[in-house]
Amino acid sequence: MFVFGYQHINFHYLVKYFKKFYVFYPLFLYICIHIKQKTTLKKITGTPFENVLLIDDEEIDNLINERLMQVAYFADKVHVRTSVPSALNFLYTVLNKGEGIPDVIFLDLHLPQHDGFHFLLEFKQMFLKYDELKNTRIVVLSAFINKYPDHLLDAHNFVLDKVNKPLREEVLEDLKRKHTLQALAS
Repeated sequence: MFVFGYQHINFHYLVKYFKKFYVFYPLFLYICIHIKQKTTLKKITGTPFENVLLIDDEEIDNLINERLMQVAYFADKVHVRTSVPSALNFLYTVLNKGEGIPDVIFLDLHLPQHDGFHFLLEFKQMFLKYDELKNTRIVVLSAFINKYPDHLLDAHNFVLDKVNKPLREEVLEDLKRKHTLQALAS
């Protein structure tokens, strides 16, 4: 609950209400994140991930998700790419430099030209070839996550989770826990 003057605003109620109006929801979510960042006093304890790669062709979603990761202290740097070839070029570049390798990759499966499954196949080859990618995990982020059978994603051991759009702070917290448990298990 946030207080503005004499008004108390319950953002959970407003989010449920504005989800009905899909056109305005991204703008509303961006405003909520901006307000939350300005009004919450959150102790900065560091982020669990140094680099995150976000692969999505929707500019508004990228803006919102990047901002959400900053506000939730999920990552130090969020790199955004809008296509599979651009993302693969980015990965090859950071592998050649040896720095900035993403800890987590958020991948939208529904992309123009090359879809997310093309990226998964290319990443699998890179994963087997480069030891630097052994700790990198992929989170499939899609509005149509139930459309794809589980066995297509479960075949890849580097897929950490699959999540529905829009990305929420609770999901990021859950991903932090899963990644930590997975790291402890290995």
